[in-house]
Amino acid sequence: FSDIQKEIYYLLDAGSTVEDYMGYVEGEYDFDSLTAFAGDDRTACTEILATFLAETSGNIEKMEQAFEAHDMRAIAGMAHKLLPLFTMIKALRAIPALSWLEQRRDKEYIEEVSGKVSIVITEARRIVEELQKNKEIKE
Repeated sequence: FSDIQKEIYYLLDAGSTVEDYMGYVEGEYDFDSLTAFAGDDRTACTEILATFLAETSGNIEKMEQAFEAHDMRAIAGMAHKLLPLFTMIKALRAIPALSWLEQRRDKEYIEEVSGKVSIVITEARRIVEELQKNKEIKE
């Protein structure tokens, strides 16, 4: 397993990405928790989800940039920002990685960061894909 893990890290550092759909079930996120305070106001709900979609897309880019720069402070900052939101919508696969990354703010970059960031970005992309399927939501 160690050799495979090293190969994955090498490929990720070379610009490749890993997509893991094991355990992913379409429609598993709880977006209702984001829109709960809007009640039955569909327009408000749509606007909230559109804002979340745009923010999540931007956060993916920021996380990728921080990862490419091996900037642990920025990676940890993004994890700190994403953790409560991903917890709220029950993006369960990303929560352990986000918690781990958040705690590394003042630590140096190590190879294990690559795998954790990959998990977060993969989950964030799934969230974006799911929101984009809703035709009412405009990014």
